[in-house]
Amino acid sequence: SEKMSLEAQQAFNTRFEMARAEFTESEADVYKQGNTLLIRLKALQFASGKAIIKNTNYPLLGKVQKVIKDFGNSSVVIEGHTDSVGGKAANQKLSIARAEAVKDYLVANTPELTDIKAVGFGDEKPLASNKLASGRAMNRRVDVLIQAVPSDGRVSAIQK
Repeated sequence: SEKMSLEAQQAFNTRFEMARAEFTESEADVYKQGNTLLIRLKALQFASGKAIIKNTNYPLLGKVQKVIKDFGNSSVVIEGHTDSVGGKAANQKLSIARAEAVKDYLVANTPELTDIKAVGFGDEKPLASNKLASGRAMNRRVDVLIQAVPSDGRVSAIQK
């Protein structure tokens, strides 16, 4: 069991490095959070108050698809986030709509992707202060979390 976890960790690290190499610095940040890969899509842009994916974002989402495919059997969570402009309820609804838009795009273009969830956090998890335009821009984001599903089928914390 210990040997297996080391092999699984090495495989995860390899996939992590491949994922990082997939995106330019302006497109996305890629992080490891335990056994979860987080892709913060910096270049994914939505019009203010809208949840429609622009066709200019298709190449970026294509890279996300490739990373998901490279991970093999995995659980994927799309997180939508907003800045603090507007009401809490509106921001919550918008964050869910944006996460759902990305999910719908990925499902439509990645038939083998079956375990995918979309969640919205509104303005609950800011990365920067909402006092400045640059901070608000950082807070308007979509994060993609990918967690490899163990071959023994155990449910991990992200799936619960």
